Order: sequence, then structure tokens, then C-alpha cells
Amino acid sequence: MSNTTLPCLTSCIALKYVVPSIGVVTGTIMFLSSIPTVLKVRKSMKIGQVNPIPYSLITDLCLIWTLYGMFIGDYFVTAANGPGVVIGLYYTISVLGCKMSERKKLITELVLLIGMSLILASAVVAFMIVKDNTEAGKSILGWVGILFIFAFFLSPSLTIKKVITSKNSKSLDWRLSMAQLGNAALWTTYGCFSGDPFLIAPNVWGAANAIIQIICCACFDRVSTSTQSKHEVEVSQESARISSSELNGALNL
Repeated sequence: MSNTTLPCLTSCIALKYVVPSIGVVTGTIMFLSSIPTVLKVRKSMKIGQVNPIPYSLITDLCLIWTLYGMFIGDYFVTAANGPGVVIGLYYTISVLGCKMSERKKLITELVLLIGMSLILASAVVAFMIVKDNTEAGKSILGWVGILFIFAFFLSPSLTIKKVITSKNSKSLDWRLSMAQLGNAALWTTYGCFSGDPFLIAPNVWGAANAIIQIICCACFDRVSTSTQSKHEVEVSQESARISSSELNGALNL
């Protein structure tokens, strides 16, 4: 074995196995980061100002990317998103059992049901109708996944807009943003190694979102105004936490 072969072999092993394995672990940990908030909601049986809709989106998003991983035969993608389906369902069922407005409850249920219906329909097409056309099935599942990622990113985009407008980064957690950036970097690297644009694009998007959040944290002070209660701040931070979870699970593509 030549002197140049061994380093190349080591790099390939790292990119093919080590990088996505770390991504699976970090993504799962971030999925679990919302458990304290969900347990608090379950205990009080009141949703308060916590937005339950992202929990439904987490379930939908992880389900489509789990199926995508199964279709292309990538066990790392499947392993990264599979836990998110179970955790997302637990979060969703937990909050739906609590007191909230009928409108909010209806939207949360519709997001889950309509999302799953669309995902299952696309899975039927990919796995059964065009199963012999790998690229066609891959494109169907991939684009549906991108659609759900776009829907999920609406929430953090609004949070960033609010931070820039108010010049107050109190609702952001720079540590979570750094974790999001690291996780997105891992999956972007793996996507580039695999040559899969459906793995690359969402994670580049997630990395950009994390960088913007970090810049906001660096540029704007964390100020608690007299009109912003401690509870409201915690709710804003939880919204950012949920969004980052998807960037690590739902973006654990």
C-alpha cells in the first residue's frame, strides 16, 4: 500500500462513517432538548404561549426524510430521522392533550394529518409506482422533504426578523445556534461526499440560518425590557430551540 493510499482510505472512512455517525448522535440529542418544556406543559395541562405547530412539523419532516433514507438505502439518514418521528409524535400527542384554543389545536392536527397524507402518498409513488426508476423516486421524496423544510423554516425566519427589528437577541441562544451550525456542517460534508444535492441543500440552508443567528447574538445585546416578561422570553427561546431541533433532525438528512 503506497504512502498516499492510506491517508485517502482514512479520509474516506471518516467521511462515509464517522461524520454521519456523529451527526446521528448530535441530532438525536437536540431532538430531546424540548423534553423539559413538553413535560412542563404536560404537568400544567396548559399550552400557554408555546406554539405546538412545530411539533407536528417535526414529525412530518422526520418521516419524509426517514423514508428518503430508506429509499436510497442510506442507513445514516434513516437513523438520524427515525427517532425524530417517535419524539415528534410524543411531543405532538402531549401538547394536544393540554388546554389550548380550538384554532391552534385544529391547525396542529391538520398539519400532522395533511402532512402525513402527502408524505404517504409520495412514498406510495416512490416505492411502488416508480420503484424501478431510482432517480424519479428519489426526486419525489426529496422535493417533498424540501417543501416541509421550507414550511418549518418560516418560524425561525420570523424570529430572526423580530430580533433584527427590535435589536434584541434575548430570544436566541448562541450555544444552540453553534450546535446547529456544527450539525449542519457535518451533514453538508456527508452530502458532498455522497454527491446528493437533497442532502446538501437543506443543510446549507440550516448552516446559513445558524450563522445569521450567531451574528445577531454578536451584534445585538440580550435585553429584558419592562414589557417582556420572563415567560415570554422562555417561550421565544423554546421556539428557537424547536427550530434548531429540526435543523438537526429534520436536517439530519
